[in-house]
Amino acid sequence: MSKDINTNFKDFTSGYSIEVIPRSAAKIESFSDLLPKSTRVYIAHIETRRYYSNGCYC
Repeated sequence: MSKDINTNFKDFTSGYSIEVIPRSAAKIESFSDLLPKSTRVYIAHIETRRYYSNGCYC
């Protein structure tokens, strides 16, 4: 990633938190290279459910 884009992204996200899914988080080598210091990064827990025609989640 170019230095200008990285700096602009850090400025844009300053003061915010982000939420990512585990699959996306695994692709990021270092969040500290992309985000401002002290940015909270939440890893979402996504539960896989199957929906059946009777309306039951299993």
